[in-house]
Amino acid sequence: MRLAAGQPNNSNWMMERVVKKTSRGERKARRPHEILEAAFEEFAAKGYAATRVEDVATRLRITKGTVYLYFPTKDVLFQEMFRHASTSSADLSTAIGSLRGSCADRIRDLLLIAYENTAND
Repeated sequence: MRLAAGQPNNSNWMMERVVKKTSRGERKARRPHEILEAAFEEFAAKGYAATRVEDVATRLRITKGTVYLYFPTKDVLFQEMFRHASTSSADLSTAIGSLRGSCADRIRDLLLIAYENTAND
C-alpha cells in the first residue's frame, strides 16, 4: 500500500485510520469488553487493592467516567471482569465434557480445542 506524501509510515497511523472507519455504535458496543480486558491486565499486575479505576481508564486512553458509565463501582468492575475471564474456562469445561472416542481421539480433540482457545484469545 502506497502512502500519500506527508503521511507517516507507521502502524499507529494505520490503526487510527481503522478506528475512524468503525461506527460510533460499533465502538460503543465493544467498549465494555475492552474495559474488562484492561481491568484484567491491571488487576493481574497490581491486585485488587492497588488497582484504581483510573488505571484501567488510562490503559485504554479513556476517562474514568467512561468506565463508571459501564461499571458503577470498582467492585462491580472486578466481579464482571472475573465473570468475563472465567467464561472461557467454563466453555472449555463444557467442550471437554463432550469429547468422545478413543483416548487418543479425545487427547487430539482436547489439544485442538486448547489451540483454538489460545489462538482466539
